[in-house]
Amino acid sequence: MAMATRQRPRTLTARGYQQSVDAFGIGVGPAERVRASSVLDKVAGLTLLAIAAGVVGYVSDSPGLLIVCLLIGAVTGIAACWVPRTARYLAVPYALSEGILLGAISRLYESVNGRIVPLAILVTAAIYVTTLISYRSGLVRVTHRFYAMALAATVGFMVVLVFGLFAGLPTFGPMAAVIGAVGILVGVMNLFIDFDFIYRAESSGMPKAAEWNMAVLVLVSLVLVYLNVLRFVAALSGGGRR
Repeated sequence: MAMATRQRPRTLTARGYQQSVDAFGIGVGPAERVRASSVLDKVAGLTLLAIAAGVVGYVSDSPGLLIVCLLIGAVTGIAACWVPRTARYLAVPYALSEGILLGAISRLYESVNGRIVPLAILVTAAIYVTTLISYRSGLVRVTHRFYAMALAATVGFMVVLVFGLFAGLPTFGPMAAVIGAVGILVGVMNLFIDFDFIYRAESSGMPKAAEWNMAVLVLVSLVLVYLNVLRFVAALSGGGRR
């Protein structure tokens, strides 16, 4: 299993899976191994924490708080993904800091249309459930080619975002809608890889201690999906106002 994983393209999740194998090992007994249901429960708990923290970010008007949360979210997210054994300690700080940031970002989009944020939350939840069902039913299979496509799409999208930091990305109009749609697609592809990670870990007998690492990876993908759903809906709702 470990050797087969090393031969896969190095997406974030593929690399994260191998690091989890290296950190935790595989082959433990049924009572001690990762349970997909337990990981999904952790995802649900972290998501609820992020939503609760999002209320704080939504009503807060403190730039200092947002800067602190940005730093905490970046550090804890990277560490929890790339150093698997730290995830159980960093998952909650990551969820809370990201929730506050997303709440502040959501408030900005709310000025475009009062229905954007509730709609974005519902669409993100629907995407999550649909993706999980599609994976579990075998409708979508995470193959070697899928990993390669996800890697190319993720790297390409991140390059666009970095370029956009300097050149500026449109908020409304067709181009913003295209960027949002591509971002949603990238997030969905990474969700499929996350679910493949979880169920491969369960079948290979990875210890339960790895569950927090997997839950954080799923939450990272959900954040990506939500932000781009916001962008997509705002682009459609904002018309040509920019």
